[in-house]
Amino acid sequence: MTASLAEVSDRGVLVLGLAASGTAAAEALVARGARVVAVDAADSAAVRA
Repeated sequence: MTASLAEVSDRGVLVLGLAASGTAAAEALVARGARVVAVDAADSAAVRA
């Protein structure tokens, strides 16, 4: 399933990986009203924030 960023408002979205592109994607989705759950295998303060 694919959706444009315009169609994510109030939808749940899972982002896997929080390197530069994953973080940017999560931020863009939140800015458009998505409910984001982000997961990364790394354990760092930046990931937990």
